[in-house]
Formats: sequence, C-alpha cells, structure tokens
Amino acid sequence: REARAARASGAPGPAPALDDVSFRVAPGETVGIVGRSGSGKSTLLRILLALEAPTAGNVALGDRAIAPGRASALRWYRRRVQAVPQDPGASLEPRMTVRQLIREPLRRLDVTGDHAAIVARALDDVGLASSLADRRPRELSGGQAQRV
Repeated sequence: REARAARASGAPGPAPALDDVSFRVAPGETVGIVGRSGSGKSTLLRILLALEAPTAGNVALGDRAIAPGRASALRWYRRRVQAVPQDPGASLEPRMTVRQLIREPLRRLDVTGDHAAIVARALDDVGLASSLADRRPRELSGGQAQRV
C-alpha cells in the first residue's frame, strides 16, 4: 500500500518545525529522512508513527487516514509501519535477549504462528547468526545491535 503525507505541518508556534510537507512512498520503497538540526525530522517521524497529530494536513496508508488514537485502532498501522532507531543502545532493553527483543513485538501485536520460526527467519533476513539469539544487547557489536 502506498503511504503518503499531504500538506502536513507540525509543532505549532512562530516558526513551526514542519510546514506543508507532502510526499508519497510506494510499496516496497525505503525512505530516509535527512536534514539540518531543527528542520522537522523528529516532528515528521512522530506524525508518521501516529505519536502526535499533524497541526494541518494528513497522513494515510493506502485508503486509511492515520492519526493518534486508541491503541486498538492503530494496531493495523503499527504492524505495517515502524521506525529503525538511530541509536540501538538507547532503544534495546539491556536485560532482554535478542530472541526476547524480537518476540516482544510479535506478542504485543498478536502475531500468530510459530514465534521461534519467525525469530529465526528475522535473524537470517538481517544476516545475524542464530547463535546470537541468546545474547543481550551489550554482547553485540554496534552493527549487530542496529540490525536487531
């Protein structure tokens, strides 16, 4: 499904961090957001992740408008749209193993199926050895942690 932001604005004030931004992302396309400090990257990310509503415009995935709301209403969206954090050290729970870190979102999003097989495939998909599944984030290299 195509994702799009239409004339989105955010962070109200005399100099909004995000003003009248529009773009489309085709299915399977990967997009990186870059810009100067204060240019609105974080505001855009919070809006795209439905953590905050745009002050103007809208965000949609396919034919569904996306906005903050009840967790149950956003479950469909959050299964399809995720952010990759820049600093894995700040986002990976240090007490959990790699296996637990991968399984936790499956559990929270009510993903059915063989979670062990899903974890094994996820590790393989990102080029991580299955032997890393029982390690904790501090036992991984920076590159390995980013892939988790």
